[in-house]
Amino acid sequence: MLCYLYQITLPDGRGYIGVALNPRKRFKAHCRSSYNIGRAIREVDVSEVSFRILACGAQAYIYELEASAIKAFGTRWPSGLNMAGGGFGGRDPHPVTRARQSRALKGYPKSSAHCINISLGLTGLSRSLESRQNQSAARKGQPWSDARRAAYDPVKALAAQKRATDAPRSAETLLRLRETRRAQIRVRGSHGQWAST
Repeated sequence: MLCYLYQITLPDGRGYIGVALNPRKRFKAHCRSSYNIGRAIREVDVSEVSFRILACGAQAYIYELEASAIKAFGTRWPSGLNMAGGGFGGRDPHPVTRARQSRALKGYPKSSAHCINISLGLTGLSRSLESRQNQSAARKGQPWSDARRAAYDPVKALAAQKRATDAPRSAETLLRLRETRRAQIRVRGSHGQWAST
């Protein structure tokens, strides 16, 4: 991920060093911010504020550079507007910290509201072929629930398998599909399940 290291300098000499994916958008956010940097920018004319990009590169490299730049330019509070020392910190924990947090939360049950939020967030997203294959492999060998077994439709399963591989149907697959369709009739029950004849 490409990140940018930027510097904001006010007319009175105070400065701020930051990291952003989109520095121009981040500067606009600073102008509206309620933090020290936002209040300081609003106290002067925005056209008098200097904004420049110092470096761009990989996230880890830029975060290391940020901490060094804050020290080198002397932008740490109270002489500058940086409240933190920069680098990996509160806004983006270090990857080791993220791994520890993830391990600590493994195994805790999610509330129904949390599950609904996850579902809503994933609704409408398309998954890559690799993602679908990984999920399929993870489910292999697990026992089926009665509800899943009752809802299973072999014709739809073959169609889904074809879509998942994005490969043209072979003669063998077409023959198996025809045989499955001939051997089954639709039962108009409460669940619309398939039944063999």
